[in-house]
Amino acid sequence: MKNNLSNKLKNHFSVRTVSLKTNSHIPYSNFAFTPSTPLKGFTIVELLVVIVVIGILAAITIVSYTGISQKAVLASLQSDLSNSSQKLKMYQVEHGAYPAALDGSNCPKDSTGAVDTHYCLKASPGNRFVYGSSSPYSTFSLTATNDNGISYQVSDNSQPTVLAAAPTVSGSSPVADWLSTTQGDHYGNYYDLVSHNWATVTRTGPKTIYDPNANHIYDVPANYLAMNPWSAYQASGRGSAAVIEEARTNYVLNSYGAANSAGVRTGWGITETLSGAPTPTIVAGVYGATAQRIQYTGVAGDSSTELLFEQFTPNGSFAVGESVTFSCWAKATNAGVESWIQVVAYGSDGSYKGHVETQVTLTGTFSRFTQTYSSLPTGTDHLRVDMKVGSVDSGDSIDLTFDAAQLEKGAFATSYIPTTTAAVTRSKDVVTVPTTGWNAAAGTIVAVADVFDNAVLYRSVVDATSGSNWLQMEVKYGLGSSRAGNSGDILNMSGHLSGPYVLAMQWDGPGVISYVSGNASTPSGSITPPSTMASFAHIGSDANSNWNGNMSIQRVTVYSSALSSSDVTTVTNAVKNGP
Repeated sequence: MKNNLSNKLKNHFSVRTVSLKTNSHIPYSNFAFTPSTPLKGFTIVELLVVIVVIGILAAITIVSYTGISQKAVLASLQSDLSNSSQKLKMYQVEHGAYPAALDGSNCPKDSTGAVDTHYCLKASPGNRFVYGSSSPYSTFSLTATNDNGISYQVSDNSQPTVLAAAPTVSGSSPVADWLSTTQGDHYGNYYDLVSHNWATVTRTGPKTIYDPNANHIYDVPANYLAMNPWSAYQASGRGSAAVIEEARTNYVLNSYGAANSAGVRTGWGITETLSGAPTPTIVAGVYGATAQRIQYTGVAGDSSTELLFEQFTPNGSFAVGESVTFSCWAKATNAGVESWIQVVAYGSDGSYKGHVETQVTLTGTFSRFTQTYSSLPTGTDHLRVDMKVGSVDSGDSIDLTFDAAQLEKGAFATSYIPTTTAAVTRSKDVVTVPTTGWNAAAGTIVAVADVFDNAVLYRSVVDATSGSNWLQMEVKYGLGSSRAGNSGDILNMSGHLSGPYVLAMQWDGPGVISYVSGNASTPSGSITPPSTMASFAHIGSDANSNWNGNMSIQRVTVYSSALSSSDVTTVTNAVKNGP
């Protein structure tokens, strides 16, 4: 039975096998095979779920990698700066000064060009250094920038600090982002976070900067900008701001001198009708050991008499109609001393022509006081300035100190210009930057500034000689009037303007819109942008005209498109407190 069944099956499959080989005309349907367990595939929904899950996992992986990569870049920049700072300080210990510069291999070299390979700086892959220092090379600034645009900076007295670029808005990234950057104690330059280059600064003559946080005046080397902490102007401010000023002359000599035969003093002198003799000395003040101190105790016979610490300018130094400003820092150890600062006008024959004065309240801490003579009277030839103490009686105690006195032409005071035995002129600050990537047809300039007087914030000149085509951002205040009628005034602001502000100018064809702290301002005149862009521009002042900035400018950011109002607001909020 079993064998019969086996043979039948064998014969059956044998026949079938032969049929497949020899009878190809037999339909394939005759050989259909139905499995005992049906096959199952993925449904569309299941495939979609799998794809979504894979996408989420990939996104998480990419974000995690990007975050780790970003942290690695930041760590490398900070590490490079920390290590380099230590090497520079070791170089300073051995050589007595910091390097004057770095050579092509990031090795320090002194002012003679001698290179010391023992202290070469090493940058991680993708990082590069920008070094800054100036004579006498007692300070330094070192910036490390990664290929992806992230920058950190360190100085001889600070830790590595990030320099944050301005934001990209509506797909438009800055083509220039000039950030005021310290390179030494209260001085530095503008550093472009886009091109990673320094601006060119031109200024001869002495320069100083008063830091209200420290209540001290600091020297600034030639061809550097004066720098103050941005917190000196804005309480929540970060970073530094460059102070850009026009040319001025200090006519006051800050040294003692006797009266000459004409009775005109060549330095400070004392005029009084006191019964005793005041004691003048030179002591430490806001600018080194240059403060003038007067001590006196009233004796019998003194009765409401005056004491003047005064100085005359040379004959012919001033003329009718000119505006002048006298400024000085002063303090008194005794409260309640009646004091005034004065500007007195004289003719060439010494005759009195007029004067202005302001009573000041002195405390035990140095404060700055100013007095402006807005228009000198007819017949003016020279001036006298003085610090006056009145009503000195028997038993009164006077202890008055003042420092950094300055008499200059103009309706406002600028930074202190040190003098000794002759008047000294400070040339204006000229900051030149390239306009690579700028767009003449459309663009936006955003500046973070503390404006304290008539200022041209930014000007781009196509033809520096004729000035035929130009862009200009100007802030003007004074006497409560705007400057309607001047086509260059695109920020129509009347009255007294005080900062800090984020000022913006956006142009597109002939149209110009100005913004102050994100709010649009109506232009007082139309401006036609140039057909081509100049190869350079100036921040704050112009080298070829009388346009001068007198302001603290922290940052100037340029976009190559006309940003919308909402984008201007976004940028304003991002840059107003500093990097």
